[in-house]
Amino acid sequence: MAKGRAANKFVEYENTRQKGVSMLKDGKSVAKVASSLGVSRQTVYNWIKRGFGEGAAIKPGGRPRKLNDKQRAKLKSIIERKPAAYGFKADSWTGERIAKVIKDQFKVAFNPKSIPQMLRNWGWEWRKSKAAIAFEKAAEEAARKKARGKKKR
Repeated sequence: MAKGRAANKFVEYENTRQKGVSMLKDGKSVAKVASSLGVSRQTVYNWIKRGFGEGAAIKPGGRPRKLNDKQRAKLKSIIERKPAAYGFKADSWTGERIAKVIKDQFKVAFNPKSIPQMLRNWGWEWRKSKAAIAFEKAAEEAARKKARGKKKR
């Protein structure tokens, strides 16, 4: 199931739909149900078309997750350990390292740029260390100096 605002909207819609189905079962007209709940008549007709029984519950939309719940739990336990336990020489996880572990452990390809968002969805914080930021700045500065040196010649 989705997290955050998407989950809240899904729950809100499902509650509205269930109220509408209940009102229809009580004999209310489609127009009355639609105006009472602030939805269109077509929406109410769609609820009727889907049926009133157990099958009336809607499934969340969207693409299925790449990792199932069991795999996600295992990945969380992997990330809680140091990267060295999985053959990396560094002390911190990066998107590239996590994507490689996912590929090795679960045979699923992940774009490293999507890893920070996945971690935020889990309630984790993704931060770069001060050393990593300083290293990136130094590398950028060295590249600028090198580029300036080539232009002068």
